[in-house]
Amino acid sequence: MENKKLITTINVLGTDYNIYTSTAEQDEQLKKCDGYIVPELKKICLDSKPNKQHQDHVLTHELIHAFLYESGLDVETWASSEEIVDWISLQLMKMSSTVKNGIKDFHKKENI
Repeated sequence: MENKKLITTINVLGTDYNIYTSTAEQDEQLKKCDGYIVPELKKICLDSKPNKQHQDHVLTHELIHAFLYESGLDVETWASSEEIVDWISLQLMKMSSTVKNGIKDFHKKENI
């Protein structure tokens, strides 16, 4: 990964992934997409040009790939589907909130 700026390191299921930014001019792969993962090298690269909201979505998407890889699910056909990974990344916050609130409400009512 040449001409990349290391932004941070994120731990995914016990494995550190380096998160980089670059531009399509500096990185050929970013001419085809706004971000990508190289799970064998534990690296994620995002295009530095999109707005923050889009970058957040792309980073979430690539982290879903990392979670699937670190779980050993990357060999499953459904787990390599960009459509499924994108759906998970788009719905993740809503799912997390629903589960958190559901557990909270369950325990609150369980004690009545």
